[in-house]
Amino acid sequence: MTVKYGPLIGGEGSPIGKTYLSVAVTEDGVDRPLVPGSRILLTIRKDGVLIVRAGCNQLGGGVTLDDGVLGFVQGVQTQIGCGPELEAQDDWLMDFVTRRPRWTIDADTLTLISGGTTIVLLDRRLAEPGEAHSPRA
Repeated sequence: MTVKYGPLIGGEGSPIGKTYLSVAVTEDGVDRPLVPGSRILLTIRKDGVLIVRAGCNQLGGGVTLDDGVLGFVQGVQTQIGCGPELEAQDDWLMDFVTRRPRWTIDADTLTLISGGTTIVLLDRRLAEPGEAHSPRA
C-alpha cells in the first residue's frame, strides 16, 4: 500500500482513520516500561496527519504508509513542561516514529517495529471499551 500525505482512504486492514493505544512496548525482547499512568496514543487521520502522544506533549505531522513502512514528516509539537520522565519518554517516541518503523496490522492490533523496539497498539475502541471517544479521524 502506498499512501501520500493528503487525503487517505482506509479500508479493511488499514490503520487509516483510527486511534490506537499501546498495550506492549519491548526493546530487544525485554519489556520497556512506560512512565506510570502513561500510554502511547497514535492516530492516523484520514487527512494524512499522524498524531502521537506518550503521556505529555503531542507530536503531529504528515504521514506516509509505503509498503509497510510508516514515514513521518514532523509538523508541530506541543511544549508542555511535564517533568523529566515524561519529557524523556516524549523524546524517545519522537525518535522512534522518525526512524521509519515497519508497520503491520492484524485485525484491531497495529504493530510498529524499528531496530530492536516493538510497540504493539490496540484500537482505542477495544483498549478503552465503554469510554466516550471523540469521532474517529
